[in-house]
Amino acid sequence: MIRRVFVSGADGFIGAAVARHLRAAGIAVVEGRRAAAVTEAETVAYGDLRAPIAGWEAGLAGCDGFVHAAGLAHRRGTGAAEAMDVNRDGAARLARAARLAGVARFVLISSAGVHGRALAAPIRETSPIAPPDDYAASKSAGEAAVLAELSGSATALAVVRPTAVIGPGCPGNLNLLMRAIQAGVPLPLGAIRNRRSFVTIGPLCALIALCVSEPAADGETFLAADAAPITTPDVVRALAEGLGRPARLVPLVPSLLAGIGRVLGREAMMQSLIGDFVVDAARARTRLGWGPAADSLEELRATARAWVRQRNGRNTGAGPASSLGAAGGGAAASSTGAAR
Repeated sequence: MIRRVFVSGADGFIGAAVARHLRAAGIAVVEGRRAAAVTEAETVAYGDLRAPIAGWEAGLAGCDGFVHAAGLAHRRGTGAAEAMDVNRDGAARLARAARLAGVARFVLISSAGVHGRALAAPIRETSPIAPPDDYAASKSAGEAAVLAELSGSATALAVVRPTAVIGPGCPGNLNLLMRAIQAGVPLPLGAIRNRRSFVTIGPLCALIALCVSEPAADGETFLAADAAPITTPDVVRALAEGLGRPARLVPLVPSLLAGIGRVLGREAMMQSLIGDFVVDAARARTRLGWGPAADSLEELRATARAWVRQRNGRNTGAGPASSLGAAGGGAAASSTGAAR
């Protein structure tokens, strides 16, 4: 039985939510953060993952689980070397520390983006690995590095690949959309008929907790997504409802939008708005009993309502993700439906 879990990236969106979820389940949590902080849990400052990690291994004492949610988030301008330093080499160093400390289970938060960015067919764990950018390549390399570090040891590895993560306080391009909707800006997205998968933060935390506690997760990789994909216009309408503003959707031919994205150097962002990215999370549901299915649209409404409260100066209880505090996540949720 898992009683004590180290969570790296506890100062990020996903890591903080995982730490709260585990504590609510009665599990002791050691929060790994970039800097020391006063929290309700024991805290260990591990510094910058781009540098060798030393002096904090005592925080692993007595831990039988480790959730690695720290990482360099997907953001414009991230270089390949920087991403590899954090998401590959930093992950491997933490896995090594967990192995040497005798941790029973190590859960690595990766990204569904390792499979690509805009794909028409449903993505499954057996789908080809085809990272479309430096961030996704670093997450894929991180998976391989952690597997090599733990292979043959007593520390079991489970990998979770979330698609874009949504929920109150999530970072990323959802905030750009909400600002535009709030300002009454017409959005040329009305003609898009795509399908994109999201995963809400609560069910994602539940899946991660199952990977920590269930032997059935050992050695497995799980994609994480809500049951039903939605369209980009659905996203805009749900956010607008949560904001209490009209959704000013203007129909513009998707091929023209793609061309505009290329001209502006924002092709990846545009693909996340107009392309398909459907994730099939059946493996987690059948092997771990993960569920129930979450409603992406309702979570988007809740995200927008929380965003309004935060802008009005009221505390939503969800802190911002730092660039090295969330698993790329994404991701933290790095874009509106982008393959993290």
